[in-house]
Formats: sequence, structure tokens, C-alpha cells
Amino acid sequence: MDSKKSRIIPICTMLVVLILLMAFILLFPFHSPTALQISFAGVTNDPIAGTMGFFCATNESASAIHFFACPLQTKTHGAWSQLLCSGRPLDL
Repeated sequence: MDSKKSRIIPICTMLVVLILLMAFILLFPFHSPTALQISFAGVTNDPIAGTMGFFCATNESASAIHFFACPLQTKTHGAWSQLLCSGRPLDL
């Protein structure tokens, strides 16, 4: 009986520590104060331009960040279309 108790106590202790660690990580996620923050601002249904989504980007770091929008890529017969921006191929 003592050997079972001696095995159960460390296992239960490890489980409690793991549960507390997971709870801490979920309740207090890592967040850098200088991280790029992107939030969804809304959507419009403009009759001329069509449906558009708006996003807000906040850059509090010293780094420069460049954004651009490209047409959607399509997949036909298992092959992706070429990604074009401003009429030029984009190499990522």
C-alpha cells in the first residue's frame, strides 16, 4: 500500500502543477507592448466598390511596416494562380 501512495502523490502533484501552469498561461497570455496589433473595424456593402472589410493596424514599435492588398489567389485543378500585386508577380 505504501508503494502505491508513494507513486500517487508525485503524480497528483505534477498534475496539479501542470493544471496551474496551463491556467496561468491561458489567463495571462504573453503580449508585447510593441507588437503589431490588428483589429477588425467593420464591413461595408458599397454598391460601387462592393463588400469591403476594414481593419485597424497599430504599430507601436520603432520598425517600419508596409501593408499592401492584392487580389485573391484561386486554386484550380490543384494549382494556385500566380499572386500579382500592381500587375507584377509577388515573390514571398
